[in-house]
Amino acid sequence: MREYRKIKYMQDYKTFREWVDYKFKEKQWRITIGVRSLVEVLEEAEYFLSVKEIRQKLKNNGYPLDAATVYRILEKMGQVHLIHDFDSKWIKCSNPTNTLEHHHLHCSNCGFAEEIFLDYKQSIAKQLKEEKDFLLKDVKLDFIGRCHRCQ
Repeated sequence: MREYRKIKYMQDYKTFREWVDYKFKEKQWRITIGVRSLVEVLEEAEYFLSVKEIRQKLKNNGYPLDAATVYRILEKMGQVHLIHDFDSKWIKCSNPTNTLEHHHLHCSNCGFAEEIFLDYKQSIAKQLKEEKDFLLKDVKLDFIGRCHRCQ
């Protein structure tokens, strides 16, 4: 059996499910059938899903969950940085251990989403401080356009 306390990096896991198991056990949260079912839906998603879409996929998989339960599970996953949200839609984090500032590319045609890593926050923070005497705390940026498949 794996010693969960010693494993710290996403590459130590083969699947998103294993990472969710680790984070939920670390927080001493129950891993219910609802959690497992939602993880399965998120593992397969290539685009951000609304709660309505998640519930429909869960229902199609034979595990119908009410909206409140889906929101509760998503909230817990968000607390431990397992998922990202954008415009009331969610997608799994490709690497929850990555602490680099990242954003998302969203295809406005098919809904495909991909994480991108940009190293600019410090330069923007410096410029804002110098020019506007503004202390930057966080940046939330998403890029909307067309993916390579839809161009």
